[in-house]
Amino acid sequence: MIRYTAVVLAWFLALAPLAHAASLEKAKTLRANGLRDDAKKELVDFLYDSASPDDGKAEALLLLGDIALDEKNRDAARENWTKLVAAYPSSPAAAAAKAKLEALEQAASSSQSTTPPPGTAVTAPGSNGRTEVPDPMQIDISLGADVDARGNPRESFDHQPLGKARIYPETDRFVCDQARVRMLTVKKLSETPTEVVIQAALTLISEWPLQDVDLTVALVGKDGRVVKQQFWDNLTLGAWSHSYIPPKAEFRVPASTWKELFASGAAPVLRIIVDIQE
Repeated sequence: MIRYTAVVLAWFLALAPLAHAASLEKAKTLRANGLRDDAKKELVDFLYDSASPDDGKAEALLLLGDIALDEKNRDAARENWTKLVAAYPSSPAAAAAKAKLEALEQAASSSQSTTPPPGTAVTAPGSNGRTEVPDPMQIDISLGADVDARGNPRESFDHQPLGKARIYPETDRFVCDQARVRMLTVKKLSETPTEVVIQAALTLISEWPLQDVDLTVALVGKDGRVVKQQFWDNLTLGAWSHSYIPPKAEFRVPASTWKELFASGAAPVLRIIVDIQE
């Protein structure tokens, strides 16, 4: 009986590390499926379990910081990663936490950097010759007849075939504090006697690991009148962003208004405004 009890006890002790490992994996799965609150609870329970190994606790703190960043709570992310480095300096997760803390500081300092005076244009360091523009960055893309980046002529967008995308890579010529519009793609989704629907899809990137921006996309007539507009608050860009989804603006324009926008050879512009947030 004593030998049987000892065997059972040894079996449970052997399974204990697997149970802890499973809780970390469960937290990762919860986070990946958008269940952040459940993931945080799982990680906190694991962190305060006296049987959890130190390397596991370090990984839990790293993940708690990552989730805080998903939620745009940089103070909480910094607190978790700082605690990790202090409590478990030799753990594998400590090196990753140090790199993330350094990136946070870089992002914070970038938001406090001096921007050029309005109207100035300088070459941005490390920007491959792009033009640095002041914050907020405004880019106007004409939907009229013009030439593409390769010098090929383009018809006015009112003649664009239904469903065929038109790409405007020229947005990538400009940068604002390392943020830029890598590409703009515009297509006509539908056209009826009463309404025209167009979609403007943007690819925004930043050379900073993390950077928050506000984004406005507007359809603006030749007279400066804003016909339609869409706004995104606090988009987080950068290689470490887990929340970024490429924005798509969809404008439903009365057919009569659409016709007026292109009357007598005129053409509207798509106005993109990127506003860097601290």
